[in-house]
Amino acid sequence: MQPTAPETVESRRAATLKVRRFSSIHEIPADLWDGLLNGDHPYHAHRLLRAVEDARVENSRFWYLVFQERERPVATAALSAFTVSLDLFLGKGFQKIVALARRGFPRFLKIDILFCGLPASFGQSNLFLSADTPPRPVLELLANEMAALSRQEGLRFLVVKEIKEHGLSRVDLLERLGFFRGHSIPFLAMDVRWPSFDAYLASLRHSYRRHIRRSLAKMGLERPEVRPFSLECLADPRPHLVLGDPGMLSPDRFFALYRNVMARAETRLEMLNEEFFERLWVELAPDLQILAVVVGGEVQGAALLLKIGATLNFMLVGLPETPETPHDVYFNLLYAILDQAIRQGCRRLNLGQTAHWGKQRIGGEPEEEFLFFQAVNPRLHAVLRSLRRILFPRIRLKSPRVFK
Repeated sequence: MQPTAPETVESRRAATLKVRRFSSIHEIPADLWDGLLNGDHPYHAHRLLRAVEDARVENSRFWYLVFQERERPVATAALSAFTVSLDLFLGKGFQKIVALARRGFPRFLKIDILFCGLPASFGQSNLFLSADTPPRPVLELLANEMAALSRQEGLRFLVVKEIKEHGLSRVDLLERLGFFRGHSIPFLAMDVRWPSFDAYLASLRHSYRRHIRRSLAKMGLERPEVRPFSLECLADPRPHLVLGDPGMLSPDRFFALYRNVMARAETRLEMLNEEFFERLWVELAPDLQILAVVVGGEVQGAALLLKIGATLNFMLVGLPETPETPHDVYFNLLYAILDQAIRQGCRRLNLGQTAHWGKQRIGGEPEEEFLFFQAVNPRLHAVLRSLRRILFPRIRLKSPRVFK
């Protein structure tokens, strides 16, 4: 008997694959959705999707796909539709031209897009396939579902985001299904391999170590000294670092600090709302950590951290209204985050897609991320595809030699 060809096996599996579409994450049992996941996908978890949907971030509409093979879930996808400025990735020169054009045409380069992804950017993909699932039938069904939704909702543009470089081989079929590939914003992460922060400092080249020590000295520290939250530590007038659960800082206070950061952001896909943080404080309460710089009893800046397994995720940061502060709030938060990753026994620290240079200076390594774009109108699609290097340019980061 001749062995079965791989194409035949895949086609047989494709014939048994079905997809179900839901209009709310609340319609899907959490154990069914999360049953496929592991600690590498905290931003595709049921509880995070609940927080984004219930807050109606960017007034988005949401849909969720569950792909099943003989009733067994093998893949999931979260879809959302919201308005985006297509000049998001353009350089400052192009953005100035766009700003002038919008004086007469307020909607210029503002388009409604159907995303496979969320209106909350953490550098994550919201398409998950189990390791033993052939991607072709899933991607074909995904493209069909997105096309059907675009017709139903009157949406002319489709995007699948954020795909890391190491995962491209599993989704490159999207280019044969009518999408073209563009660059997104690089993602930064680092392996945690030191037994202590002092050992980390000793591994740095002198210039990078000196910068860290200079920032710490502005808080009267030689290394990050993080104190557990208490009312007593808030009463201490000296600048210090505090770690606690969501009870140490109200969602509205963090939102005010986050808003300061977004007001200065050069690249902004979306703006999270206060309701999102209220939901986040509830949904992620068991695992959400708040790391703060406290001066005179007041939180000057804070970072949201999410530890899943042996990975610490730096989710979001809130900072003072003025970026330059006497205590180097942002940098000292960054050093304290790394210190906590070491102390909490993490092997990986995910740093996200923003403030690349500061994160690279502590050892963050960039990985390219990509998106797949499709315009429903074939002629417009061809035009945008020809402009993809302008609309979605590659962000080339320097590669500093941080370690000895």
